[in-house]
Amino acid sequence: MEKLTKLRMWALRRSWVLALLLFPFFKPEMLVKQSLALAWVFVIWKSFSVLFIGLLWLSWRRMSKVTVLLSVYYVLMLASSILSRMDAYNMLFLAGNVIALGMCLDMCVEEDARAILRGLVWLLGALCLVNLVTVVLFMAQHRPSNYFLGYDNSHSLFIIPLLGLGMVYAHHAGWGVWRKLAVLAVFSVSIYMTWSASAVVGVTVFLLLAAAYEMGFRLRVCNVAVYFAVFLALFFGIVVFRAQRVLAYVIEDILGKDLTFTGRTDLWDASIELIRQRPVLGYGLIPRDLMTELVGSVNCHDLVFQVLTDAGFVGLAVYGTMMGLLVKPLMAEREHYVGYYLAASLFALLLVFTMESPVYPLPHYTICILSYHAPALVRRLDSAAAPPA
Repeated sequence: MEKLTKLRMWALRRSWVLALLLFPFFKPEMLVKQSLALAWVFVIWKSFSVLFIGLLWLSWRRMSKVTVLLSVYYVLMLASSILSRMDAYNMLFLAGNVIALGMCLDMCVEEDARAILRGLVWLLGALCLVNLVTVVLFMAQHRPSNYFLGYDNSHSLFIIPLLGLGMVYAHHAGWGVWRKLAVLAVFSVSIYMTWSASAVVGVTVFLLLAAAYEMGFRLRVCNVAVYFAVFLALFFGIVVFRAQRVLAYVIEDILGKDLTFTGRTDLWDASIELIRQRPVLGYGLIPRDLMTELVGSVNCHDLVFQVLTDAGFVGLAVYGTMMGLLVKPLMAEREHYVGYYLAASLFALLLVFTMESPVYPLPHYTICILSYHAPALVRRLDSAAAPPA
């Protein structure tokens, strides 16, 4: 056990090791779809990462409440997949990935907060930079929008967490205002180039919150409790009660969408009918082809409906409890740059999830787990010397 502890301390204090371990969890969609051989490389790499993290965890043997609830949620999804005869095989792998990510982040925050912050920024930054190159090249060649990190606005699910973590790293490193602006500009520009309305709204809100913080405004409404209230208001107002006519000018004239949100209202109606058939535990992981046949798309295009479809109201209760656990730590650190930018990133993602499902959930879970550890991150980053600028 002593050797295992030394191995854990060695691995979790090196950003490059953490980046290599976590890379397959954030695998680029383009690479996987280019070649069956590459897909298998990522399967083997991911399996090694899961097993290695599990080995390190044996010398730790603790889990945060958020990781426990995420584990329960994915075990529920696995059970639902088996009971409804859906894709239990891939669900098992996905559950393993999520649980391993949670264990890794829990350990890293306690072992070396700077190492995991730097590793995540390096990893996500490299992925998003390559994605930006593919956006520029594909738009110039009028190619389909299957970018390095996936179709259309799916890359926003990587970019928004990067913006939050990037600003936390920039503050800890003592970067000046121009370097911070460069970070925001470089990593957000692809969202405006591809112009998916939900991603544009999420990133724009994050940039406005960042501008307020950097200019010294400490508005009381800029906190996670308000953000969750806004998300719930949008869900019930637009997704459930369809009150979008009040925002017709913004939706149609500014964002260039119709009042059905490009057919999303039909998808939501189909999702409601699907949920009614298995309301308790849901269906688990439904294969993409079958999901398209059932609702007209590969997902429900809404976070709440997706959770209800995947794990029913039992799963929604677990998921909601997990999100609720983030309120206290983020509220406690809302004045600090760590709590502020993690909450802003979480809010931007929730805005996107009003119209999109978390098709790549691990960057989102990364923000959730780190948000739960916000007080610990503040203590460790404030007590540690800033990295070289």
